[in-house]
Amino acid sequence: MPTGNGSTAEAGGTDVAFTEDLLKDALKKCYELGGEPSVVLMNSTHKQTASSFNGIATNTNNISDKRVVGAVDIYVSDFSTVSFVPDRYQNANRVDVLDMSKWAIAYLRPFQTKDLSDTSDASQKLMLCEWTMEARNPNASYGIFNLA
Repeated sequence: MPTGNGSTAEAGGTDVAFTEDLLKDALKKCYELGGEPSVVLMNSTHKQTASSFNGIATNTNNISDKRVVGAVDIYVSDFSTVSFVPDRYQNANRVDVLDMSKWAIAYLRPFQTKDLSDTSDASQKLMLCEWTMEARNPNASYGIFNLA
């Protein structure tokens, strides 16, 4: 189902469930296009789904410290080891597979300070900066879209 434009679904396509196969396809595609993804960004629902993938070992019980581990934070694939990161602001219909080494902050206007008028005993200053995120290799990251 991958399309070569960094997504696993076409615009306006039918919604599909987030599966381990979709994740594996995305990790493979990133690798083939020169990336080594390190982060999979997802909302809370997809994080719970990822924690129940079949490739994940059965839940671990540790009686001595009374813990049951029912979540997965690190996923080791054939092509890279990624962290599953829940993001409460992530769109519900997508999961992003990111090679963080291929992203940077680009400054349009560097940090500067300006004096503002004083009020009473307080000195006031303005800190100003303009920046954006720069994708140094957009093909090194991948988006899984149209998720149910």
